[in-house]
Amino acid sequence: MNIKKLAIGGVAAIALAAGAVYGVNLFAQREAEAQVEASFAHLPPGLQGKHGAVSYSILVDRLAIADIALDAPGQWLTSVRA
Repeated sequence: MNIKKLAIGGVAAIALAAGAVYGVNLFAQREAEAQVEASFAHLPPGLQGKHGAVSYSILVDRLAIADIALDAPGQWLTSVRA
């Protein structure tokens, strides 16, 4: 087997693996954003919620949501921010 063909195959395999990891991570990020949006859309009546940036990394399995704020107008505790 020619060494040049082997090197091209190795580079192609590495590029394919890197693309797969990037694609899976991107899919997981979008799915996490959709799940957070769905959770905030289904809050109980009278409760309003906002959030900042959502980030998820499949490599470390960590979900981070910035600037969470819940408002409940007319209640004894009107807002919570985290």
